[in-house]
Amino acid sequence: MWLVIACLGYTLLALVALLDKLVVSREQVNPLQFTFFSTIILAPLIIAVPFIPAPATPQAWAAVIIGGFAYGAALFTMYKAFAA
Repeated sequence: MWLVIACLGYTLLALVALLDKLVVSREQVNPLQFTFFSTIILAPLIIAVPFIPAPATPQAWAAVIIGGFAYGAALFTMYKAFAA
């Protein structure tokens, strides 16, 4: 089971790398657009949420939600810094 999950993770990572190359190949890179293409791969996880065991406590849910938004914000600020 873990081998399947690891292979799926690396496949998604490769897809993100291809999308990043597509976005970077243009002359002017918009950090918001770059962040969108880097995080859109996570969209199928939203569909899979009903089938994934939920965190046990509200604190765990808060950590998951804050972690997701922090990841997007961190990517945006990193790409913004690279563009400067």
